[in-house]
Amino acid sequence: MILGLMSSETFKAHWSLNARRRIFYKFPQGAAPLMALLSLLEPESTDKPEFGWYEKDFTEQQAVTTAIDVDSGPFSTTGTSTPLTEAGWTATINTIIRVRLEANGSEQYLVNNTVWVMDVPLAAGGFTQLYGQVTSIPATNAIEIRLLQPVAAAVLNNQNQAGLNVLVIGSAYGEGVVNNSSEKWSPPILPVNFTQILRKKFSFPRTALKVGAKFDKTGLYKDKAKENSLRHMMDLEKAFLFGTKSSFVTTIDGEDSVVRTTGGVIYWLQQYEAAFSIFRGGDGVSVGPAAVTLDSDDDKRIINNAAGTITPKSYAKYLERVFRRCNNKAQEKLVLCGSGFLETINQMYFGSTTLNSNLPLEATYGMNVVRHQTPHGLVYYKSHPLFNLRGARFYYDALFLDVHNLIYRPLNDSDTKMVDRSMPNADKRVDEWITESGLELRMPESHLWLRNVRDYLPA
Repeated sequence: MILGLMSSETFKAHWSLNARRRIFYKFPQGAAPLMALLSLLEPESTDKPEFGWYEKDFTEQQAVTTAIDVDSGPFSTTGTSTPLTEAGWTATINTIIRVRLEANGSEQYLVNNTVWVMDVPLAAGGFTQLYGQVTSIPATNAIEIRLLQPVAAAVLNNQNQAGLNVLVIGSAYGEGVVNNSSEKWSPPILPVNFTQILRKKFSFPRTALKVGAKFDKTGLYKDKAKENSLRHMMDLEKAFLFGTKSSFVTTIDGEDSVVRTTGGVIYWLQQYEAAFSIFRGGDGVSVGPAAVTLDSDDDKRIINNAAGTITPKSYAKYLERVFRRCNNKAQEKLVLCGSGFLETINQMYFGSTTLNSNLPLEATYGMNVVRHQTPHGLVYYKSHPLFNLRGARFYYDALFLDVHNLIYRPLNDSDTKMVDRSMPNADKRVDEWITESGLELRMPESHLWLRNVRDYLPA
């Protein structure tokens, strides 16, 4: 369980191992629950302010068809791009035809693969299935297939045939034939992020340090140090959620200084949706898939929900989408959300037994969470104080996180600590909380940002 990595007693025995964990132990209901949970997972230090991680998806051997031109569908005669009859074509078994695919779609196939062109519309209405063996790969966006069954009913060849799935269903070789197909291999991708230096300084005149206060006779130091530690955690929390990756050189006191900011969760979701995304098979620059813009697209990970409403059915689809990819430890998601979103979900499931808020505190480290058992996995809702700030920018939003795919990456010997910044000749004490760290976010498709959930419709 994400929120039950160790028992409360085990956790208590380890609470002083790092400053972030110590702050969480004292203030579990504070404004930085993500930092609190990441403090429980082992960090992976980096020896460079620019760090990366290798990531590889297991390629699904399928592509979708595209139209040959503005009038015709994906099917043409062998050896050419001359479209087959738009109004309907038929063919005998063993006929070879060319199938137009999405950009770089043919990279998913080998000669002698058997394929299934799924749910092809017929001129008379209804659908048929085309089965074939790949005989050649003439272009990066086309394959030629030998039909394994006759096409007796007329198949349409207009733009309605764009978007058909062409799935590899095996391979078929002739007797005694040498395997002359080249092998397929794709290297892993290398996302890169930066560490970010965050600092929170606080100071006292020497005299003020010596004076007691009504609420604490020992003075103001402990309370001010505590408050600044919480503010520092909030800065880290916001950087890891909303920060954007950047690096630039500026001049400070006459010297060049490099300023880096780390890309947070939202940044990486944007990179997943962007045109030419490396996470979806592109090169990140000019080659690859188009940007994802529609909430209905299965690759969409920032759901804008312009209508402001959801239904049980639409919400279930979003849950299925985010659970489609998970870490290898737990089929669970943590949802950091605004109170408005949580209230809408509560109303939608009012009276349902799938929501449970009576979780033992020792299993959740004192955090108030609501558990939702879905067919796809467990969801833990946590109302996030930063989502409920004045102005309600995120009041109706929810950020679904696969916690085990979030890695805290501090620079060597630069995790959160308090250091003495006092000057020898100054009649005051100056301390500072300082952290240099960044976020490694694996598999952006395992996370999702659902926005603007103000109300629900019963159906």
